[in-house]
Amino acid sequence: MMWTMSSWTMKKMRWRQQLGEMGLRPQPRRMSRAPMSPFTALASVTSCSSQSYFGQLLTVALSIHQKVAVFFGGLSIKKDEEVLKKNCPHIVVGTPGRILALARNKSLNLKHIKHFILDECDKMLDQLDMRRDVQEIFRMTPHEKQVMMFSATLSKVIRPVCRKFMQDPMEIFVDDETKLTLHGLQQYYVKLKDNEKNRKLFDLLDVLEFNQVVIFVKSVQRCIALAQLLVEQNFPAIAIHRGMPQEERLSRYQQFKDFQRRILVATNLFGRGMDIERVNIAFNYDMPEDSDTYLHRVARAGRFGTKGLAITFVSDENDAKILNDVQDRFEVNISELPDEIDISSYSEYLDYETAGLVYMFCMLKIFHLLTRAGILAWGIGGGSN
Repeated sequence: MMWTMSSWTMKKMRWRQQLGEMGLRPQPRRMSRAPMSPFTALASVTSCSSQSYFGQLLTVALSIHQKVAVFFGGLSIKKDEEVLKKNCPHIVVGTPGRILALARNKSLNLKHIKHFILDECDKMLDQLDMRRDVQEIFRMTPHEKQVMMFSATLSKVIRPVCRKFMQDPMEIFVDDETKLTLHGLQQYYVKLKDNEKNRKLFDLLDVLEFNQVVIFVKSVQRCIALAQLLVEQNFPAIAIHRGMPQEERLSRYQQFKDFQRRILVATNLFGRGMDIERVNIAFNYDMPEDSDTYLHRVARAGRFGTKGLAITFVSDENDAKILNDVQDRFEVNISELPDEIDISSYSEYLDYETAGLVYMFCMLKIFHLLTRAGILAWGIGGGSN
């Protein structure tokens, strides 16, 4: 099955529902030294996203009644091997590189896999090195299994690649491209010179009401420099980029998620799968390279159906062309940033205590619905490598 949909909640709930319909049931725990053989493998693009929406929401909703493990590169593989040996997870979530490494060294046995799931499949199969990892993992799994692929953006070029992993697949496009932009997200642009970006950014951060902000830049060097400049101007900023060791990346991600920092400067590494409920403003300090990247970036604001604001800096003709491509493709009007913005158009006015209660209520509601659907009805207790 191939699914294209814009909603994070819809996407994750749909694959969980599908697992329930396919009769997902844990096998009896085997008291042996044989390599662990789970029955669901779910691959994600980055280590942060693996730990984020699956390591968090899956832990809340699924691991109460069944065992889930999250594996990604950059950290000691010995710890992952110990987890597989001691905990015997039945659902494995992870990045292709680390899952492949565990399978190659016989710590992870994939011969009993019943469900093979790729999230952000367009990104994974578009990059040749990651595609090779996915293909090798796929060949280690049984011929008879359920294959599911998900993405908010799935180009016509990559769809035939996806089909090669399937037999007579059902393709479901929940939204056409004109509906992919998020409801409740206000989108604007600011036309300015490149050397005017810092001053404009500082001014906007001073006047806008925000819980947390993500600022996207085009390179590691600009990420480091801008984060340092923000700190020097007394803004509570932190940076995340691919040049960091994995442990530092995860530590900084956790600091931002725990609200220890309110401003995050990031490269496209943070553009997919990062779900932090407090983020209500996203800046494209540097224009993304294409409309797909634009959609994934601005979707960091206004998560979980809340309101949000996306502001894009346009500094040359190429930036303007990409912005026009975004408007044409998604049939959305992105207007110039006005002098004043109604706060209620991008902010929910929820204090943190109330927001926390609302979030907890939503989690309990999801748990209740999953239980009724039979997905949580069992008494047993997933960067590149």
